[in-house]
Formats: sequence, C-alpha cells, structure tokens
Amino acid sequence: GVLFLALGKKGLHHAGRQQWWQAENLFTEAYSCWHQMKWIEHFRYDQAVAFGEEIIALMRDICLSWGNLLLSHGQFDEALAICTHTEHLLTMDEDCVALRYRLYLLNKAPIKARELLGSYRRELIQLGYEKDEAEEMISDLVRENDEKSFSD
Repeated sequence: GVLFLALGKKGLHHAGRQQWWQAENLFTEAYSCWHQMKWIEHFRYDQAVAFGEEIIALMRDICLSWGNLLLSHGQFDEALAICTHTEHLLTMDEDCVALRYRLYLLNKAPIKARELLGSYRRELIQLGYEKDEAEEMISDLVRENDEKSFSD
C-alpha cells in the first residue's frame, strides 16, 4: 500500500506537469501494486481505515487522470480497461461513473452504458436517495455527457 501511494502520487505529479510518458510508467507500476494488495477487509482499525481511504482516493485520481488522458488520445479500450480496475470500489463515484459511461458510448457499447446507469440508479436508491433524485442525477450525468460530445 505504501509503495502504491508513493508511485501513484509521483505519477499524478508528472501528469499535472503534462509529463505523460513518466506518469504512465508510474501509473503502470502503481497498478501492479494495486493488484498485489490484500484488500480493504484488512483495514479495520481507525488508522488502517484512513490509510485504506487514502489508497482508494489516490486510485480514483489515477483512474480519472489516466483514463481521461487515454480518452483524449482516442484510446477508448485502454481507458475503459483502466476504469474497470476500480469499478467495484468506486461504484458511487459520479466522475468515475460518468467516465465509464462515456467510454462505453464511444466504444459503441450502448447496452453496457445502459447497464451501468441501471447499476448506478440502484446504488443511489439503496443509499437512500428518492427515486426522483436518482433519476435527476442520472439525467444530469447523461446531459453532461451529451454536452461533452457536442464540444468534442
């Protein structure tokens, strides 16, 4: 976990400076560490929980940074592969859901995009959102994607 954090933070630093080659190398190493971790069930105590949350937050940032970079270069399959590494942990992250939704549409997989929105809707309702609120959030996500498509 510590190595993942160090590599991920360094990769995001390079990404922020538009040094994409260095960022991608570090992200690749961080992803390797991600897969080797014995997951979050082991993070039970307060300090360990905070450490686990820091790891997940960093993975979210890597997913969005690297995914959007690949998206901007037309590498939709690669971007989607990056996003699927975190889909079980970031099911409720609106930005990650929006990126995956857009990538499914760009990959000409509208059924997967619709299934993603259905899962997101169920998660929202399960978290206590009213059905109307969940529908409005889904509509906003779809509308924002449509606006991005028109601006591209």
